[in-house]
Amino acid sequence: MATKRDPERDDQSPEELAANLITVTEAARLSRLTSSFIRRLLRRGEISGVKRGKTWLTTEAALRDYLKRDRRPGPKPR
Repeated sequence: MATKRDPERDDQSPEELAANLITVTEAARLSRLTSSFIRRLLRRGEISGVKRGKTWLTTEAALRDYLKRDRRPGPKPR
């Protein structure tokens, strides 16, 4: 499940996007999730990010978007 692109962020230059990237370790510290779980979410496409060599990178915005979602399993109330 890939995250939706934010049209407000599409106009950023590559330099601005690079400045906003955070490592898995930083994402884990900010979200209080484990690094291995963050990497799993990145591999599955549940958090948008890029892999450079062995290192995954994402943005705080992508992490916040994931954390805002209802992540509980099972049927959702109507």
